[in-house]
Amino acid sequence: MFRTLAWLRLALGIAFLAAAGPAHAALLVVEDGGSFASIQAALDAAQPGDTIQVREAGGPWREKLVFPRSGTATGGFISLEAYPGERPVLDGTDVAGANMILIEDRSYIRVAGFELRNNLGVNDGSAVRIIGADEVSCGDLIVNPGEECDDGNTVDGDGCDSNCTFSGCGNGILTGAEQCDDGNLDDTDCCRANCLLAADGASCDDGRGCTQIDHCTADTCSPIPSATAPTDLPRFFWWRPAA
Repeated sequence: MFRTLAWLRLALGIAFLAAAGPAHAALLVVEDGGSFASIQAALDAAQPGDTIQVREAGGPWREKLVFPRSGTATGGFISLEAYPGERPVLDGTDVAGANMILIEDRSYIRVAGFELRNNLGVNDGSAVRIIGADEVSCGDLIVNPGEECDDGNTVDGDGCDSNCTFSGCGNGILTGAEQCDDGNLDDTDCCRANCLLAADGASCDDGRGCTQIDHCTADTCSPIPSATAPTDLPRFFWWRPAA
């Protein structure tokens, strides 16, 4: 069996991204005759913010890898990546273990640029296995399911708002020249589809079938009051005030 997984690009709160990233605290290079004779040795030494770069020379690297620790939000990602311009091979031939790369209960991890081969003789193995990924959240610089964007902060009006939707009318965040933003583009409520408030007295629909004539008052849609409304009509009658 021959399996190749080139250019891992996943986003699960644990991030598999392209090689570029934030500044790292230290650069660890894995190469033949270098300070680290194996990729796992470099992973064992890496701390939050560190970047491990693996050279093609000395490969294929016959290893199966386990991340021993997480990066952190303040310290940065632990990044495992190919040396620039190269494409190292991780080969599982005759190497014990079910998974080529195991990430269990870890977060703030990046992996990019490897070719994974020959995860042989396993019944339940993976090229990359992720177990117990941390809960994802808006503002972690990762576009997770349900998010339109994530720019790594929770600042409103910068193009990607604090709820990880693109800045604009109808996303529930008041920005720019908007007078209101109720999270929809419904033109029958008192926050119109252009995110401007309807004038007091403007017609609206409060969504209740038991009221027939509604209007806007201080951005709230409510029935028109009338002192002449009868109170003794059967419940199935509709009553309209005189014109």
